[in-house]
Amino acid sequence: EENTRRQQIEEQLRKLSHAVEQSPASIVITDRSGCIEYVNPKFCEVTGYQFHEVRGQNPRILKSGKTPSEVYKDLWQTILSGQEWHGELFNRKKNGECYWESVCIAGISDSHNVITHFIAMKDTQPTRVTVRLRPDAILPASLLSESAMPSSTRTEPFGRPPAPWSCWQGEAGVG
Repeated sequence: EENTRRQQIEEQLRKLSHAVEQSPASIVITDRSGCIEYVNPKFCEVTGYQFHEVRGQNPRILKSGKTPSEVYKDLWQTILSGQEWHGELFNRKKNGECYWESVCIAGISDSHNVITHFIAMKDTQPTRVTVRLRPDAILPASLLSESAMPSSTRTEPFGRPPAPWSCWQGEAGVG
């Protein structure tokens, strides 16, 4: 019976491991201070980074400089309080290309209910429409109602922003 139970546990762990590895969403696991301990293959596919390049790094390496700092402040306050954070981030790939991600971040707690790690599940949004209000600000169209949009607002398919803006290269930022 002990052997059967052990085999069942091993099979369940194998199934969970395969689910994370084969997930259609990017998955990132960090320690409590935000150092990356694991990324799944989808993360590598989306960002262009390999695991050995991001291990020990903070996810802020993906920051484009276009997501308001208040978003990151809210993110950290939420997850450190033990709640899930849901939001959208405008990030930058290794090659400099920017992209939107819909993100859910939650704490992973130990047996004493102390948060030891965080898990982020991210879904890229390749067809996302952005609204350009001024050259240095980008907001998702979903944040604005039609009546709030100035007549000069232009929308463009994601990945093809109107010139001359681009991601701020080299922006490290604080997250």
